[in-house]
Amino acid sequence: AAADAVTAMATSLPVIIIARLALGTGRAYAEAGERAFLTDLTARVPGNRGRIVGAYQAVVAVGFVV
Repeated sequence: AAADAVTAMATSLPVIIIARLALGTGRAYAEAGERAFLTDLTARVPGNRGRIVGAYQAVVAVGFVV
């Protein structure tokens, strides 16, 4: 959240680059956890793997649009 705020308030290119790097790092950590959770969940219900992964991708796509 701090990197989001710094990105929004950046007044120079170096600041926005550093803030965007921080955002990317945070997103990488978050996505690794999300993927691990999905892997665990789909291992428990393999018949619904396609639906679960499809729903996840749809939510991520909507998040990008919003």
